[in-house]
Parts: sequence; C-alpha cells; structure tokens
Amino acid sequence: MKGFKNLMIYFFGMMGLLGLSLIIWKFTKRSCSVNSLGMGRKFVVVDMQKLIQSSGNIQKQIEDLYQQTQSKIQSLQHDFQTSVSQYNAQSKLLDKSTRTRKKQELQKKMVEVQQQIAQLQAKAQEEHRSLVQPVSHQYEAVISELRKKEKISVVFNKNKNEILDFDPQLDWTDKVMNELKKKQEKKEN
Repeated sequence: MKGFKNLMIYFFGMMGLLGLSLIIWKFTKRSCSVNSLGMGRKFVVVDMQKLIQSSGNIQKQIEDLYQQTQSKIQSLQHDFQTSVSQYNAQSKLLDKSTRTRKKQELQKKMVEVQQQIAQLQAKAQEEHRSLVQPVSHQYEAVISELRKKEKISVVFNKNKNEILDFDPQLDWTDKVMNELKKKQEKKEN
C-alpha cells in the first residue's frame, strides 16, 4: 500500500508539473514575462532534442549506432527463427526423447538470444548517452549563462517533463522542511 501511495504522489506531482508546464507554455509562447499572471517571473522553453540533433555529426553517429544495433538484433532473431524452422521440419521424424531434448535446446537458445538482445540494447543506450552527454553539458552551461543574463526564472525542456535550470531563489525545499518542522514541534508541545 505504501508503494502505491508513493506512486500516486509521484504521479500527481508529475501531472502537476506537466499542468504547470502547459499553462506556462500557453501563456508564454516559448518566452515571455508572466507578469499578467501576477508572478513577475520569466519562463522559457528549450527544445533540447532539437539542439542535440543540430550538433554536427552526432545525429548521424546515433542513427548509425541504432542501425548497427538493429541489424545485430535482426540477425540474432533470424538465426533463432531458422533453428525453430529446422526443428519444426524435423520434429515429426524424431523420436520423443530427441524431440524433447531439441525443444529444450531451443528454449535455452531463446533465453540466450533474449539476453543478447537486452545486452545489445543496453550497450546502445550507454553509447547513446556517451555521445549526447558532452553536447548536452555544453548546452546546459549556455542555458545557465543565458538564464542569468536574461533574468529568466525557469528554463523547461520542451521534450521532457523537466527543468533544465532555475533561479535558486525558487527552491522552497528548505522553507517547506522548516515549516513542517515548526508544525511538528507545535504538535509535540
């Protein structure tokens, strides 16, 4: 029950952030002051995916990486399917114990193929991260500089439900913790 409660809190928190992002997106049309909302803050949206895609040959390297990975996966699947077809063609000619043994071998091979596919996908994701991370860090540094220079309060990533950079004065974590602590102390007294 506690896990479900935490999941629901996370879900509604993410939905709230998404709702806030959509409201801000509607009012800002990419970038403007939301003084009309009485907040006196500026919010902007950045398309990180577009920035990364426009970064030299990284997009080509990513596409090549995924094509190579997909080719290897298709080869593994084809080899396994060939083994299954051979088994199906021969199974009626085999005695029961040989059929059972061959079927078990196929099941073992299927598990091995699934593991190999999972490893290939994990390796591709790691290589993708290693390609994108340096460029992403460069853009994040520029975003931070621009946010400060332009006096922007929050920079949202258009593609994900995340904040790329924000004015530290907007972080209420300590304020919320202190307020909760005060309330708990009042209850104890």
